[in-house]
Amino acid sequence: MYNLGLDMAFLKNKLTATVEVFRNKRYDMFAQRISIVPVELGSAPPRVNYGALQVQGLDFSANYRDNINKNASFNVAFNIGFAKDKVLQFDETPEREFNRLTGNNSDRIWGYVADGILRSQAELDKLRASGYKFNNQEPFLGMVLIRDIRGNATVDPKGNTPDGKVDANDLTWIGNRSTPAYNYGITLGFKYKNISVEAFIQGLGGFQKYVPPVGRFTIDVVGDAAWSWWNDAFEPDTNPNGSMPRFASWFANGDPIGTNSTFWLKDASFARFRNLNVSYQLPQSISKKVGIRNASVFYNGMNLFFLFSKVKEWDPELQGEGMPLNRTHSFGIQLSL
Repeated sequence: MYNLGLDMAFLKNKLTATVEVFRNKRYDMFAQRISIVPVELGSAPPRVNYGALQVQGLDFSANYRDNINKNASFNVAFNIGFAKDKVLQFDETPEREFNRLTGNNSDRIWGYVADGILRSQAELDKLRASGYKFNNQEPFLGMVLIRDIRGNATVDPKGNTPDGKVDANDLTWIGNRSTPAYNYGITLGFKYKNISVEAFIQGLGGFQKYVPPVGRFTIDVVGDAAWSWWNDAFEPDTNPNGSMPRFASWFANGDPIGTNSTFWLKDASFARFRNLNVSYQLPQSISKKVGIRNASVFYNGMNLFFLFSKVKEWDPELQGEGMPLNRTHSFGIQLSL
């Protein structure tokens, strides 16, 4: 475990910067032992202090301040941080080596690989002739086509031979990070006489998220997806080039449309205009006349808008489903008597 930092100053302290590198190993994490217990026992053992995880990363920040003239000044600040973990010790008995968690980051994403939407009758006929099924269900036009990757571990120990059907054996790692690989912020400040303006931009990047389950296509609940998606759903006669799959009900043996797959996995990187603050301080020659030492009026805006977002249909900052972050505008007067 270590934490190394360096503080720097340049240009007569107008420019300052900090760099920090860290590595933290966590031992004796509360986890369950499973590989040491025979199947015949019929129950799981109690959790013990066993697991180990390593977290390492880098943080950097810089700030520049200067005066334009005797009445005006500005500042610009930037910070960025990177972090990644690695599972060092975890009790597991993976059927195949690629299933192993140990030695990898803990937030990889598990799911099916999708090959787009099944659009033509010729493709459908070919699939049916090959015996393709998703959890014993026949394929149909407009479904998300899930890739057949491998058979069960007994007949396909290396996991590289398709067996003509899609089931749990075809699940694989389809995303590198479900939590941000890096975060960053930019602060811009300007002051002229009694007027000051400060803006803050925040961003997250290097991670993916699934479209929330209510955003996927089922005919049972019409409100479960954005209108633009519903309006562009596949229909063989009226919209054969639709970007979204066909409306469908839930399936008894699993849902080939709404199941977790690369079709619903999106790059969740974004930058948000997080905060804007504008204030004006009344000259003391005016405020003192009414018995007030200091008086200022201000505006504050929070979560104003996205500067960019790879996701358009929901707020990528949310964890799962829920209302997007509120955009707020505040106006006020601050008085010091």
